[in-house]
Amino acid sequence: MENNLLLYDIITKEYIHNLIYGDLSRAKLFKSTFKEYDFDLNTNYIITVMYDDFWKICRNRDNQYRYNIKKKLLDYTREILLDFKTISTTLTGTDKIIIFLDCQERDEDKAYELSEVVAEKIINGLKKYISHTVSIGISSYCKSNKDIARGYEESFSSLENIFGEGRGKILRPRAKNLSINKNYKSKIDKRIYGLLIKIGFQDKEGSYELIDMMLDEMIIRNMTEEYIKSNVIRLIVEVINYFNREHSKSNLSVITIKGIETIVDANNISDINSTLKKVVNLICSNLEREDEHELAINNAKAYVKKYYMDDINLDQIAMVVGYSKSHFSRMFKEHIGINFSKYLIKTRINNAEKLIINSDKPIYEISIDVGFNDYSYFSKVFKENYELSPKEYRNKFKTSSYSVSK
Repeated sequence: MENNLLLYDIITKEYIHNLIYGDLSRAKLFKSTFKEYDFDLNTNYIITVMYDDFWKICRNRDNQYRYNIKKKLLDYTREILLDFKTISTTLTGTDKIIIFLDCQERDEDKAYELSEVVAEKIINGLKKYISHTVSIGISSYCKSNKDIARGYEESFSSLENIFGEGRGKILRPRAKNLSINKNYKSKIDKRIYGLLIKIGFQDKEGSYELIDMMLDEMIIRNMTEEYIKSNVIRLIVEVINYFNREHSKSNLSVITIKGIETIVDANNISDINSTLKKVVNLICSNLEREDEHELAINNAKAYVKKYYMDDINLDQIAMVVGYSKSHFSRMFKEHIGINFSKYLIKTRINNAEKLIINSDKPIYEISIDVGFNDYSYFSKVFKENYELSPKEYRNKFKTSSYSVSK
């Protein structure tokens, strides 16, 4: 009996693999050769079952252990589906099993309902046998064996939506990812900008709303897990760098590392959402240690450090820190020793100086990149600060670098 089951498993696996990889002639040969194994299905749906914590359970385990886990999952699933016309097998090298469902001549609407019933029966039935969840990907309707390869790709790729939908769900094919164009990237930049302002005012609820909005937009646009994680990591780095005060005793770099590690390991969008809100809470806790004026000055300096290349004016910066123009101007000069306009120019010139030394970019372009619209004015201010024109300054450092290398 055991040998018969083993032979059935081997032949079924080979037959299913032939169909999902598009080798219809070989599948037909198998069907005619092994008539006793009842491969006479009109497959309408491909169902892929994934053991959600498979790789976690099998960490540091050998191949035999992994095989036994998958074999049990397959056996349990087959038992659950005895009342339905199906064949099933494991997918080699993965945490998945695959099921072909014959809807027995139901029309497409009724067939869809049956596929949903089957998937729910698997999810609920497996709870008797295993303590972990399974997620299920279902293809669109297949009219013939020619559709099976496409159906397999659909059911398999549907499982990529676990990150946005959560584990233990039934997942169907969705629209392809919407294009990630410049406008959308600009939208993310605006969300980050808004978040910086909200956190600067210690507005936790407003920050949470922006986080929810940004992540919801990514899910609606059907962004991949990798794309979402990379943008969230970028957000964490930018936010923490923005609020990383000079001479601060709090080690925000540790928060950055821990936040990134958590995002990389996140299994779903809820984990990401929770991590971002924890980062907001930690930053707000640090900001609470600053008095009202210190917080405003530090937020202004952080804003200039990040956005010095933009067209910043006093109205804008006063809005960022929450003061009137006159009050902010007076307070800034008292704390920093120079007025805000001079501080902004100094920041731009300092950044220009670094680019002049460390890049071969034309100086005219550098002046624009750091926020100067008038090259003559840039050149004049640069000379006032460094006693040389930008061109002379670059030549001086190139000459000294050449001498050292010799």
